Amino acid sequence: MKKNIVILLLLASFGLISGCAKKYDPENPIVGLWVLDTQESVANQNIVTFHRATKFDKDKPGYQIIADGSLVSHQNSSDCGTPPIAYEKAQGDWARNNNAFTINGNFWGGTYTIQYEINQLNANKLQLKQVSSKYNYSIEL
Repeated sequence: MKKNIVILLLLASFGLISGCAKKYDPENPIVGLWVLDTQESVANQNIVTFHRATKFDKDKPGYQIIADGSLVSHQNSSDCGTPPIAYEKAQGDWARNNNAFTINGNFWGGTYTIQYEINQLNANKLQLKQVSSKYNYSIEL
């Protein structure tokens, strides 16, 4: 009897662990939670690279891209970019048209729209080239 209980507990634990695996939909691979790995400027182009994750990193920005077109952005919560940076989750939306990817959201000072070109997208990596950005401030700077 004790052996059966131990086996059941092990199977339940395995089920919980495997249920926490990174979500990946090959039909819509951009959907998921992405955490920033690198941000670099190459030939005056801003290139950002993310890895797929199961939760946000407390010390890094990221996006949770949801299939219904909504978005959660893990972003700087103030106008100060000097570490330590405090992060917050903000709501937004996204749209994709082939390799064009647009994000609209809110930030501490107003709203923004960022347009990207998708350079690379697979089960584990998302690399974007920023095409344009527009920030609309609702506060006096």
